[in-house]
Amino acid sequence: MLVPVRKEHPVSAVLVRNLNEHTYHNDTTTLSASGAKILLGKRPPAPDSEALAFGRLVHTVILEPQNLDTYAVLNADEIGLTVKGEKSDNPKATKAWREAVFAAKRDGLTVIDPAELAHAQALADAIAAHPEAGRLLAAATEHELSAYAEHPSGARVRARFDLVIPGSLGDIKACRDADPKMFDRTVHALGYHISAANYIDIARANGLTVDRFDLICVEKEPTPGGEYRVAVMEIHKDAIEKGRELMADACARWLALGKCINLPSYGDGRHVVDLPPYVYNADFEDIQINLGEAS
Repeated sequence: MLVPVRKEHPVSAVLVRNLNEHTYHNDTTTLSASGAKILLGKRPPAPDSEALAFGRLVHTVILEPQNLDTYAVLNADEIGLTVKGEKSDNPKATKAWREAVFAAKRDGLTVIDPAELAHAQALADAIAAHPEAGRLLAAATEHELSAYAEHPSGARVRARFDLVIPGSLGDIKACRDADPKMFDRTVHALGYHISAANYIDIARANGLTVDRFDLICVEKEPTPGGEYRVAVMEIHKDAIEKGRELMADACARWLALGKCINLPSYGDGRHVVDLPPYVYNADFEDIQINLGEAS
């Protein structure tokens, strides 16, 4: 568990409000859960991936609507006209569109189209309309709160809380599948238990009373009936304890690497590769095989 450190200590536990997201994410002097996952072997998504960009938009709509002015909502069909002022078959290839995008980016804005904003707003509305998710949103006392503390290993760690709620922390996720019956695999695959442990321990180090970590998940695709399904899931204390162990491993590796973040190597020796266990099962013929994209 993390412990609050004395105020005069050079690496103090501290809460920082209104910290710019870019400044937070580009801090190389502290270790986040995202960095820890890389150190533990999870390759990070591309920083400019569509999934990450849309996730940031959803967070902005829900948690920081005052920052929507950092987006330029541009309609390609309306802007991307031909030199004759007529509708183009490929509006994003027109000079008018390229100039509009260039001007927006020059001003430091992120370009999105109206459909993307409407999609993000629909997800936000679904969360607000969900009884438990809406209750958590209404109960939150802080949004997008950055926090720092000292890990027992000596590593300085950081977290950015989506929602600080009396007794808990909330994290909003736009995902493909929010089925609680299957989400344990997602928690493991994406390391949400590592995030939960890091967030809870940093919050406690800063004097916050936190006993629970809630995922507020909304599916990105609607049901056939046009609804966006929402699920609120509390990460089990045993999973959080496992995440705490993994976070400690990552902190130790980070310090050993001189506070650099990198994927671990596959070792210098030889590996023997076998078939997965299910292949040897007598019922293997009934199993569908996904050959993937490897050649």
